[in-house]
Order: sequence, then structure tokens, then C-alpha cells
Amino acid sequence: MRIAAGVFLLIASIFNGCAGLGYAGLGGGSAAIGAAAEKSEGVTADDGTKVEITPEAKAAAAEMKSKGGTWFMLGVFLLVVMGLQIGGGVVLFMNKAATFVLIAGVLGLGAEIWSGSTSSFGVLNAPGFVASILAIVAAMGM
Repeated sequence: MRIAAGVFLLIASIFNGCAGLGYAGLGGGSAAIGAAAEKSEGVTADDGTKVEITPEAKAAAAEMKSKGGTWFMLGVFLLVVMGLQIGGGVVLFMNKAATFVLIAGVLGLGAEIWSGSTSSFGVLNAPGFVASILAIVAAMGM
């Protein structure tokens, strides 16, 4: 059981690493663009005209900044969980540190739930759910 849980944790960590880099990069970029768009009103352009932003564009920039920050935080959390899952997989192979594996499994479930509720649940969430559940069961049996 613990070997299977360790293998699944390592597989799930690859998925979480890829997703974490994407969410952190794109979320941080969209947050920065939203913040820049909010600050651009009243700025004088090169031809001497003042930039005016419509209320709809202001609302869109604020939403982009807010959602981009959420995506960025999700990406950072997934990268942290990736590290915990790698460590959890390694200690499962050595049959040690049951509490660490339990924490990695619970945070892995949290990561899958957060990422699924933020975007959408899909096939790519399945390895994370399976790995986390197997890790929790294996930690309880250690």
C-alpha cells in the first residue's frame, strides 16, 4: 500500500508542479497587467493626450487584478504541495514519518479541491485525489 501511495504521490507532484508553474506565472502576469491598467488613467500619452478609462474597463482591470492574485496564490500553494508530495513519497518508500505523509496527503486533497473549484474538476485531478487518499490510508497504517 505504501509503495503504491508513494508512486502516486510522485506522479501527482509532477502534475501539481506543472499546474503550479502555470497558475503562478499566468496569475502573476494578469495581476500585474490589471494593476497597471488601474494606474493608467490620467497618464499623458506620447502625443500629449490624457488617457481616460471607462467604468467598464476599470471594473475589468480590478477583477483581473483580483483573480490574477488568486491564481498566483494557487500556483504557489501547488508548488509547496509538490515539494511535500515528493518528500511524502520518499518517506513512504522508507516506511518512516507517518505524520509528514498524513500532512502531505491532507494538503494534497486541499490542493485538488482548491484547484478544481477555482477552474474545473477534470481527469487531471484524479491522480492527486488518488495519491492523497492512498497517502492518508498508508499513514494511518504506519
